[in-house]
Amino acid sequence: MAAPKGAAIFDIGQKGIVTQQKSQFSVLSFQLIVVILRLVIETITLFFH
Repeated sequence: MAAPKGAAIFDIGQKGIVTQQKSQFSVLSFQLIVVILRLVIETITLFFH
């Protein structure tokens, strides 16, 4: 009975780590999108001046 319980706790821990990594990745991708949008807007404003 002790082994399955430990395995379940370990599984939950792994899932938590995976979700944390996914959220960090989404934040990084969002920042990247913001940077790209800023660059696009800056180039557009430069061209239209």
